[in-house]
Amino acid sequence: MQVIARVGVVMGMLALGGGILPAAAQLPTPAVALVLDVDGSVTPALRPYREILSGTTVSLADGGRLVFLYYASCRTLTVVGGSVTFTGGPAPILKGAATRADVRGQCPRKFSATGTDAATVLRGASSAGLFTSTTPEFVLVGRRAEEFVGIRIKSGDRELLTRALAGPRFSWPTDVPPLAPGVYGLDLRPKMSSAESVTVTFEATTRPEALTLITID
Repeated sequence: MQVIARVGVVMGMLALGGGILPAAAQLPTPAVALVLDVDGSVTPALRPYREILSGTTVSLADGGRLVFLYYASCRTLTVVGGSVTFTGGPAPILKGAATRADVRGQCPRKFSATGTDAATVLRGASSAGLFTSTTPEFVLVGRRAEEFVGIRIKSGDRELLTRALAGPRFSWPTDVPPLAPGVYGLDLRPKMSSAESVTVTFEATTRPEALTLITID
């Protein structure tokens, strides 16, 4: 009888606590937008090419302007004043904000990389892992995005392009010919020699350019 009672207590405790995950096991809050430009007083402080997490409310002072790419709709919005609440829904929630522009664009390509291991989060990706145009444009996001100061693009062992990074965004130089369609390697050079480097394999194609977000955590 005592054994049965103890089992009942344990089962009851499991039933009560079954829906509760420890903090370490809870899923991270997803990013739902990318800041493209910001002007004037904005709270919390934002910087271009940094992601905005779901649940964030951004307040803009009179004349404050925020330009962002909203992932769910692939639209670029420019709002002035008021507040913007970012959710996982099809559109952000605007209160007292004037929309200056609302432009439909191409959805960004998303890629997740960790250390020397890179794994695509796209469906239908090639064996290279990531598709880009022949003039690729990358934005580094994620916890380690600030750690990198340069990139190198290679074809096999042959180095094709080396550039310093002034920020999280890299745009293909206008004075450099486009890549030929094919598979290439992208090396990200960290600030600290002791930091872990990242190598991403991508395939350049003739498809139209779209912003490529590389998440590094």
